[in-house]
Amino acid sequence: MSRQRPSSNTGTAWADGWRFDVADEISHSFWTQFRAQVKNNDALNGPLYSEVWYEATPWLYGDQLDATMNYRYRKAVLGFLIDATWTDNDNNGDQTMHALSASEFDYVLGSIREDYPAEAWYSMMNLMDSHDTNRALFVLREQSTDLPNALAKMKMMAALQFTYPGAPTIYFGDEVGLGARDYGGYAAWGAGKWDGTAVQDDPYNRQSYPWPDQSGSLPAGLPNTDLQTTYRTLALTRNNYDVLRTGDVTTLLTDDTNKIYAYARTDASAPACALAIFTRGTSTQM
Repeated sequence: MSRQRPSSNTGTAWADGWRFDVADEISHSFWTQFRAQVKNNDALNGPLYSEVWYEATPWLYGDQLDATMNYRYRKAVLGFLIDATWTDNDNNGDQTMHALSASEFDYVLGSIREDYPAEAWYSMMNLMDSHDTNRALFVLREQSTDLPNALAKMKMMAALQFTYPGAPTIYFGDEVGLGARDYGGYAAWGAGKWDGTAVQDDPYNRQSYPWPDQSGSLPAGLPNTDLQTTYRTLALTRNNYDVLRTGDVTTLLTDDTNKIYAYARTDASAPACALAIFTRGTSTQM
């Protein structure tokens, strides 16, 4: 496809949507023409996603692309789940994650929302990792005392994805536990590798899926079927309740002392309401 002008042969017969690499390195005029071609002439009703690591508003006014890979949401969620600063070595758009309190987490989420038109914000690709970052479970394991603690954070992370506005996006293998060093050590099964200066994510984040019915051996614990069940339950729940997909979101509680964050998803036209409550604390709260 020409970088100067869109092709009339976009192959939409086999595509439900498009995700465009380095969309910010191509002119706005190109994306305006491209959108007109695929939406009006090729009848593509699916989303057009950009890969823009920072605030992507200039591409999302409705005349170019529909939404973006929400790496800012990734930084916020993982920041809420870690206890110390973490930086991925592929620092596109600065992937330094700072540990966030509940109120700081809420502030960052609100800042992201304020930056985008509602149509784009509700369609964001809310990912937690990709081929350009360390896997989420690797980061959480490095920031946890043990694997059970990291897996508990992973489940909370998934719950945040599936109960928040936007499209919860799973990098293959996250749902079965790829990324923890406990499954074979560093540089194995999705875990990154320290090279003396940084923790390298690539190519380790591209580890093949741990299919249990294929030849070869898998480390004990992979695939993690308990984690997979959590992802499956969350996906079914989101699919079964419209309010989790299209409802508004309102913060209910930011308790920094007890590390509790809560919000409601509401739809006045239904009417419907869903409550999402998350705690990083270790004590039972009533």
